[in-house]
Amino acid sequence: MLKNSNIINRIKFLVLSASIVVSAYCYGSYRRDQQQLETLARQITASVNNPHQQALSLLSWANQTGSSQRNSECFFVTSFRATPMQVAKTGGDCADKSRLLFALLRAIDIPATMAMCFDADTNKPAHTIIEARPSPNDKMVLDPAFGLYFPRLEGQGYYSLLDLRANPAIVPNRLRTLRQEDQSLAGTSDYYLASSSAYNTASTFNWNRNWVTKFVQSLLRPMLGESLYAMSRPAVMEEPKLALASLALLPGFMVTIATIVQRKRRKHAASDLIPKSQSSNELAFESLATSH
Repeated sequence: MLKNSNIINRIKFLVLSASIVVSAYCYGSYRRDQQQLETLARQITASVNNPHQQALSLLSWANQTGSSQRNSECFFVTSFRATPMQVAKTGGDCADKSRLLFALLRAIDIPATMAMCFDADTNKPAHTIIEARPSPNDKMVLDPAFGLYFPRLEGQGYYSLLDLRANPAIVPNRLRTLRQEDQSLAGTSDYYLASSSAYNTASTFNWNRNWVTKFVQSLLRPMLGESLYAMSRPAVMEEPKLALASLALLPGFMVTIATIVQRKRRKHAASDLIPKSQSSNELAFESLATSH
């Protein structure tokens, strides 16, 4: 029994140690990437001080980076896709470049979140974009795959994700304006309308993914209204290395919790034995006293 207990303790120690080492490695790699991305973002925006213009400078750079095909690289786990640094080197599709732009914006302290446009027929994600918040009361939609943004017609600020959801005419009006300025964009704007026209269903989360997300949506929608569809996504969802660092801690966390629970049970079991031994001693003492 003691031998088995020692083996189990060694396994727990190995799991906990491996969990900490892997998590530390992933997080350290993530932090190094963040430092490089911050340096890159500050180089790109060195000539502008206005946060809105900084966001547009990063948008332009992300749009022109590398290819427009899906980036096939990854950090150990293929399903997590390419990291922002990998996209910065070789480019990628709309999801890849949105992940890159998200990281660059955060690197210079501009809050942002990724969002998706959904196919009107299948409800599946069809296009990925970014909503940035250059100032506390101002949001702007940025599309790094096409280098698009949506300034208000009156010249006061930019349209947000909820604006585009509420008014489907904003996107074609913007494309019409761009086409008038540059006729070579005619084909691009037609393609954009065909592939990304579902801004009226744009959302930061895919609430139609499964029955669980649909149920959560049904609970939150009455309380949050339309703002539900513009909720910021946590950074861990867009940073593969940070996600792996978090996931790597789970085995160690589970082992730690199991060990604590086991020790408490043993302690409780031991404490239950103490009153019994005391009562038997007291009975023996009373019996001895009576006999005398």
